[in-house]
Amino acid sequence: MERDCKAWIRHSKSALNEGGNKADELPDLVEEADQYLWGGVNSDLTHEVASLIPALRKADEFMEKLWDALEGRPTLEEAEAILETDPLPIESPEDFETLNKSIKSAKEWLAKYKYAYDKDAEPMDSKALDVIVAEATRIPITIDEAKDLKERLSSIKKVADAVRTCLLYTSD
Repeated sequence: MERDCKAWIRHSKSALNEGGNKADELPDLVEEADQYLWGGVNSDLTHEVASLIPALRKADEFMEKLWDALEGRPTLEEAEAILETDPLPIESPEDFETLNKSIKSAKEWLAKYKYAYDKDAEPMDSKALDVIVAEATRIPITIDEAKDLKERLSSIKKVADAVRTCLLYTSD
């Protein structure tokens, strides 16, 4: 049992210090910890296991947030909050850079199309708005300004359809 406990300790330290793809092992390491707290190992090992558990849980929770963000479409603020975690509970978290790139893309979109979603914006062609909204949907971050543009575009299309319908009936 002590040999297994020492291996668990090495494995846990490795997951926390190396991160990367070893982050996938965090849930199992957290789950396995209890057996070494209660089962026949010397007190030094029990103390070391107990001291690793909070760090493993914190790293596991952080990675869950990161993975959830990458699987879903977090808001820009939610994604930034994950990246601003300091200190990081795990070294070189896998996919951290992916989220960072998504945030950068969202910020670039906001800067590039500020003229389109500004309250005092000039009227725009619906095809131009279509392109801008389509570009935002390719970014895996929810951009509130893009949602507003999409709603504006939907309204424009409804009005255009209504005008088209009126013109068809009045031309007969």
